Amino acid sequence: MGTTKRKKQLKFKKTIENLSGRYVVTKVKVTKWFNKLNELLFDNVLEDFDGIKVRCITGQVGACVEYENEKTGIKTYKLEINPTFRNFKSFASTLAHEMVHLYQMKVKNDSGNHNKMFYSFKPKMETLKLQLSRTV
Repeated sequence: MGTTKRKKQLKFKKTIENLSGRYVVTKVKVTKWFNKLNELLFDNVLEDFDGIKVRCITGQVGACVEYENEKTGIKTYKLEINPTFRNFKSFASTLAHEMVHLYQMKVKNDSGNHNKMFYSFKPKMETLKLQLSRTV
């Protein structure tokens, strides 16, 4: 791993430590952190979500939702994410979790389930002090 990537990882870990209070989510923040996590976890292979909805979600904190156009068969993937988190780490772990699902479905044409491919990202996420679990 290059020195530049290591520096970016350290900077990200410091962000987790510094943003310890309640974290308010906006589309702009989601896009900013998507780009950083895309670089650090996915080597920039992920395309953006096709849409982002910041809203209260009953029973979960985030979701990567797949939509398929009945006429064309084209699939789109939208992120739904809660507007507030207890801290930045919880938000970043959730966003990264949903990005793994996006990677599974959009890049690898996988089911998007919590399977072996999903959990293969756990060590990478742990290097950034993020959690990857079935529920964040």
